[in-house]
Amino acid sequence: EPQTYGGNQQINAGYVTLKYNFNEKFTLFAGFRGEQINQFIEWNTITQAPGDTELSTFEYLPSLSLKYALNDKQNLRFAASKTYTLPQFKERAPFLFQEDINNDSFGNPFLKNSTNYNVDLRWELFPKSSELISFGVFGKLIENPINTYLVLSAANDISYANTGDQATAYGAELEVRLDLIESEITRGNAILSEKFTFGTNLSYLNSNQELSSEKVTEETNQSAAFTNTEAPLQGASDFIANGDITYFREFSESSNLSTTLVANYFSDRIYALGSAGRGHLVDKGFVTLDWVTRFQLNDRIELGLSFGNLLNPTVTRIQDNAKGELDRENPANTGFFDQGPIDVLSYNKGVDMSLGFTYKF
Repeated sequence: EPQTYGGNQQINAGYVTLKYNFNEKFTLFAGFRGEQINQFIEWNTITQAPGDTELSTFEYLPSLSLKYALNDKQNLRFAASKTYTLPQFKERAPFLFQEDINNDSFGNPFLKNSTNYNVDLRWELFPKSSELISFGVFGKLIENPINTYLVLSAANDISYANTGDQATAYGAELEVRLDLIESEITRGNAILSEKFTFGTNLSYLNSNQELSSEKVTEETNQSAAFTNTEAPLQGASDFIANGDITYFREFSESSNLSTTLVANYFSDRIYALGSAGRGHLVDKGFVTLDWVTRFQLNDRIELGLSFGNLLNPTVTRIQDNAKGELDRENPANTGFFDQGPIDVLSYNKGVDMSLGFTYKF
């Protein structure tokens, strides 16, 4: 018989918001949101008997935001909120499936939402209406964080669990958007512009969580034996950088050219938490470079040309067996600590090219 898998998710929400101006410079935004969440999954596979599982919960989500205008071009903002992270369907589906090229995974039907408490303080400067310089610091407290981890098996299978009681994360972010060159040309009654702009976003994140094998065993039907007692959040990079350079020119009121070069970088991040003496599976950081051009010929016709992943970097995943913290007195585990990082996955995605034609009726 055919194997089947299906999921349904329904979220019903209600909210109330308040905006209050203490004066012309100081503004308060406050809100409260309630969400009823129902997530239902059913399956019939050769690796798991037919069955279903349901997650049903209600979330109370208050938020507060304050904005103070230092002057006409500068703002100071503060925000605090409570949010949640909802498990994905695949993270709760308890049957084996292929996660990617060389990893099999299975879900955990006992997964529950993570609760996030967020705080953010930000300074903004608008040199011009189209420019922005912003710097902010932020922090998060996460209850029942969800992580991918290596299960107790020789096959390097992975699964998902609320791996500890809480996690913390804090960091800083800088955003800059500037017009490096800007000029205007008058042709008849039309004022045509030419711009060379630059934008960047830089962020630093420090995250940490305590790992509890006992929590996973008690709350699920799975077993865990984390190699480390604490670790960064799975999927979180310490450093992320994005940048773009754009050239824009108008040839007439209905004709223009825009071309953009975009670069992105993320540092190493954990793909799956290590267990039973095995180190974390870690995705190594890399840089991507994309080029996008759009040429609007007139009010109706537009051409587009784009190249993605121009650098075609090698994507590498390693198993870092050099950082284990298991008891060295156990002879069965000694060998794990003598190994360095091992490459478990390496490939190149290739360069993408696309050509587009748009006609507006």
